[in-house]
Amino acid sequence: MPLCPNCGAQQPTDAKFCEECGSPQQPALSKAANAGSSLPSAVTHPPTVPASLRGTEGSKLLFCTGCGTQLEADSIFCHNCGAAVGGGARAEVPAEMPVALTYREPPPALRVVVGQHQVMLRFPEGKTELIWGRNDPVAHVNPDFDLTPFNGAALGVSRQHARVFYERGQVFIEDKGSTNHTHVQGRQLTPSTSQPLRSGDEIRLGRLVLIVFIEHQA
Repeated sequence: MPLCPNCGAQQPTDAKFCEECGSPQQPALSKAANAGSSLPSAVTHPPTVPASLRGTEGSKLLFCTGCGTQLEADSIFCHNCGAAVGGGARAEVPAEMPVALTYREPPPALRVVVGQHQVMLRFPEGKTELIWGRNDPVAHVNPDFDLTPFNGAALGVSRQHARVFYERGQVFIEDKGSTNHTHVQGRQLTPSTSQPLRSGDEIRLGRLVLIVFIEHQA
């Protein structure tokens, strides 16, 4: 590599100015003298870093504010135009932004009290809804929560009575057009209209009374 005649620092082969002391190198002086022109002055507008450039994580690239030439990280002067690098010529090329991982809270468990019995219900993996009703093998109806063992048929529970589902961090219930209706805290629900559930709410399907407790997963 050529040496600067002024300070002796090594320079790139195409250097017109010393990166250490800023003095013109001999090829640049000869070219300027033959052309009868003065040394180029620095441009005040910083160049745009090409969009195609990508640094590795944490890397920083240095560019001249005068002519846009890419420089060595420790350059003090631009070897192409002679402009002082200073602290303002550093252009940081950001590394690729990491992809944020979205955490989704799993659906809560439902502890349902029916008379003297307690049933723990969990949403199956990949599902966010449960159908409550009565099992009917002849009609091929198999609800997720079968209320037949709790005298559901005699108490007016329909085969597909209600839908309980989890959405946006909240548990809801809606009546599926049952014959004897669904009530939450004594209020009759309009079919296919969702109603938020709170832990401890009383639900009545026909004449069957249930208390539901919402237990969020740790």
